[in-house]
Amino acid sequence: MRKMKEVVTVAKDKQKALIAVLALLLILVLGYVAVDKAKTAYNSAILKAQQQGYIAGVTDSVASAYIQTDNCQVATLYLGNATRQIADYECLKRAAEAQKAE
Repeated sequence: MRKMKEVVTVAKDKQKALIAVLALLLILVLGYVAVDKAKTAYNSAILKAQQQGYIAGVTDSVASAYIQTDNCQVATLYLGNATRQIADYECLKRAAEAQKAE
């Protein structure tokens, strides 16, 4: 009878150890998932900010070129070491036609 109690006690100890190991594994897995979700959310926020900045930059550049070329003015665009001067073709065409008419 005493051996039976010892066997039951050993089985309960093994069961408690197994539960502790499983609980630890569950905590580790949940921690990993939480960290992964946080990193994904952070990276998504960074990407969104970069995309918004890019769109704003392109929009501002086009608006600036449009304003600068108004009234037949020439605008200079810079891309790295390359530069390009642009003008409104229709405006230059009207100015040339007006000059011919004089």
